[in-house]
Amino acid sequence: MKNNFLVVIIIMLVCFSTDIKSQTSWFNFGISQSLSSSRRSFANFGTNINWKSETIYRNAGLSFSRPIFSTNDWISTFNYGIGYSYITRKIIISSISIGPSVSFGDTRNETDDKNKFFWAAGLTINAQLFISPLFFLMPEFAVGIEPYFNYNLFESRKTSMKHLYGVRFSININNND
Repeated sequence: MKNNFLVVIIIMLVCFSTDIKSQTSWFNFGISQSLSSSRRSFANFGTNINWKSETIYRNAGLSFSRPIFSTNDWISTFNYGIGYSYITRKIIISSISIGPSVSFGDTRNETDDKNKFFWAAGLTINAQLFISPLFFLMPEFAVGIEPYFNYNLFESRKTSMKHLYGVRFSININNND
């Protein structure tokens, strides 16, 4: 199972191996409260690196979620997305992407009440909207929201953390000149 994760990480690194110095790029991180398909509430931390060439927008993300009122359950998700991005006068960055994701974590087994490791493969949809309130002082800094949805199509064991979704409040750092 650990070999599967190494393969996924290698594939993602190959996808990221592009010269982003000449492209518009931005990095954002934020926190939110996520919900799962079982309506359990999760605290979520997520980060994304994004880059846009003239014709295509790509992002890579990592998120970590843990139930707010629980002991040891957790889930992490790596995702890679391709989509559309629109930047207006360097004040607003908005984008939407869709792509594959790999999740893994620990969840309590309902039969013997012990935690069990699981992994899942799925699809992630990520949207971003950022506004730079201090454009004239700090054009490389913005704040905004990131609605996200992670839909796991396959999982190694039944878990209550199958699908996660929420709206993350994020800070954005960019190289938009």
